[in-house]
Amino acid sequence: MSSEVFECTLDILPDEAIGRDKKLGDLVFTDSLGRSTTADLENDPLTELTIKRLSYWVGNSSFQNEDLRLLGHYLFNLLFHSEIRKELERSYYDVFRDREQNADFRKWSRFRLVLKFHPRAKTDLVSYPWEFLFMPKRGSQDEGVFLACEHTELILTRFVPPRTPGSDTLQKVGRDEKLCILLAYCQPSDLPTIDGDPIDGNEVIAKIKTHIKSAENIRIEDVMNPTFDELQEAIKLHKPHIFHFVGHGKDGGIYVMMTAQEIKEHHDLFSEQKESKWIGPKTVGALFVAPKPQLVFLESCEGAKSRAGSMSNAALELIDSGISAVVAMQFEIQNGEALRFSSKFYSLISAGIPIDEAVAEGRRVLATNPEHRDDALGWNDRRFGTPVLYLQTKNAIIVEAKPHDCCPQCSDAVDPAKSFCPNCGCRIGACGKCKALISLAKGECKSCGHRLDSQGAVAEVGAGSAPSVAPADARVGLQSPAPTSTVNRSVNLRPTVLEP
Repeated sequence: MSSEVFECTLDILPDEAIGRDKKLGDLVFTDSLGRSTTADLENDPLTELTIKRLSYWVGNSSFQNEDLRLLGHYLFNLLFHSEIRKELERSYYDVFRDREQNADFRKWSRFRLVLKFHPRAKTDLVSYPWEFLFMPKRGSQDEGVFLACEHTELILTRFVPPRTPGSDTLQKVGRDEKLCILLAYCQPSDLPTIDGDPIDGNEVIAKIKTHIKSAENIRIEDVMNPTFDELQEAIKLHKPHIFHFVGHGKDGGIYVMMTAQEIKEHHDLFSEQKESKWIGPKTVGALFVAPKPQLVFLESCEGAKSRAGSMSNAALELIDSGISAVVAMQFEIQNGEALRFSSKFYSLISAGIPIDEAVAEGRRVLATNPEHRDDALGWNDRRFGTPVLYLQTKNAIIVEAKPHDCCPQCSDAVDPAKSFCPNCGCRIGACGKCKALISLAKGECKSCGHRLDSQGAVAEVGAGSAPSVAPADARVGLQSPAPTSTVNRSVNLRPTVLEP
């Protein structure tokens, strides 16, 4: 995890972990300073029913901001009450309100909330749409913040403790390797098209490739309308770091194509044309054998959506099968929206940005699309809460950052579009010769030896001569305090501090 991120973790425990000592509670809250408190889960039947109905409406209709906030209020009050709420608010204020007055907090520029779902915890909880978690200002039902990254400094992560050996470790792609993505597209003719209109699958794959292959260190393989055996064979052949599925899902499984023999047998038996074959959650997990992908991306209509009381959705089954990280969509999403999300997501993880931070920035892309709302910074529909991320590893970096993607002062992954490292405040620029990131105080580019005192030797990052590397803009607007510069930099969207 990035060193500048202040982390709060809420452990959601099963009853058997509590034993007879009810002082432990169902919920355990801890933060980066080691502060801890516990509470019981207060899930009365009316609250449970309300959350389920609101979640259903969100998934089946067009909600507005105030409706999403209402759902977010219920979700927040379910987990964060009494002492746990006080500790979360104190941590939040320490990082965002008191940072300038307290030097101990200045090293943290981002705030991560981790919801840690332990095995056999109340099963309904994991299926709730936590991406709409809304922390209200005290005494107000209208003011507050969505914790899934309404502001650039906020990150919300679902964490599942490792269930199989090795699932808590990601094997990083080396600096000289290419990140391999296997893209599988499946659109059986008997199922409605993913966007509702007739569409050419080859065109979809071409568009996805165009959007996500923006970085030089990404290699994309594809398989079109595969049967189960063809899909499994492609995974064995290419050994992808990431498996990206675009298609249809249902009840925790996905649809693939029938074989020619199965199509014939079905037609002979039922006198109807059918190509789709549903494979259940357990079978989906069996697709992957060693070496398993580091990440699975499910871009199916209901890929992460489970029925009330069930944990048998595809995302969690993949976690159970030993996949370290799964990104999935808990609501239907159109291809255009998915393209915007995946383009941002892959550009970031390929530059060494942690998976959950890349997902957070992808959510912001969905939320701030001016084509769908009058206010470009509005959070007026469910799009931003559609992507779901499950992690089993705390070191969620797939690609090792290249030297020119790192701060030359502290070696932390850095955004080439910014002039200051968000971790240490080092003033950086782009070498005028090789375009590598360099410290303006060093005097010489370590990559090519070019002297910085030569005329035109260095360009301020973000001043029109950005280095020719993949953008790593997971830290949008997070410049550390530095001397005033003439360089045009993005506006720093600081969160509205929720006064108690």
